[in-house]
Amino acid sequence: MTTGTSTAAPLPAIAEKHHFLLRKLHSLSGIVPLGLFFVEHMVSNFAAVGANGEVEFNATVKFLRGLPFVVFLEFFGIILPLFFHGILGMWIAFEGRVNVGRYSTPRNWAYVLQRVSGVIALVFVVFHLLHFRFASFGKPFEDVAFQAVHDRLSNPVWLVAYVIGVAATAFHLGNGVPLFCNSWGLTITPRSRSVMTRVGAAVGIVLFAMGTASAFAFQR
Repeated sequence: MTTGTSTAAPLPAIAEKHHFLLRKLHSLSGIVPLGLFFVEHMVSNFAAVGANGEVEFNATVKFLRGLPFVVFLEFFGIILPLFFHGILGMWIAFEGRVNVGRYSTPRNWAYVLQRVSGVIALVFVVFHLLHFRFASFGKPFEDVAFQAVHDRLSNPVWLVAYVIGVAATAFHLGNGVPLFCNSWGLTITPRSRSVMTRVGAAVGIVLFAMGTASAFAFQR
């Protein structure tokens, strides 16, 4: 009788063997498609801002849910990339070494905040999908979408949690923009890196402002 051995390597072993490729794919998936999904989501939610916010938001939700192959797009464009980026990101976050106590530099703080915000963003996005997408799957949700979000965010606890989630996700994406450009060799010179850092900061601030404005618009 022989003793069998598992052919499946644990995540750390896989990450060590394919470290370069996984880091590249992790960086890419954070921008395309997950980053684009977050941008689209903030833009869609921003439809709630304005005098006809309820009508505009419900119409936006109806349009998005009526897209061809929407389930296919959600599964391969959101669920699978989120699973990959989230699992690998959690491992990266917990295997990293934090040294802001010894070297309290902006770069080290950005390193820490990128990982902390990633954990918060993952919880936020998963919770958001469970409560606003999967819970309404197959149901006539389009005409009551605004009311459903209103009912949830009318609770101050959920409102604060939502704003924190948006802030963490916006920061994670904004700070991830220059990291992605650096990882893929798009920014070579110090000046180009500095420019993309400013671009990423602007992206994060704009998305946070849009998300916060939308959250309070749903209070109506």
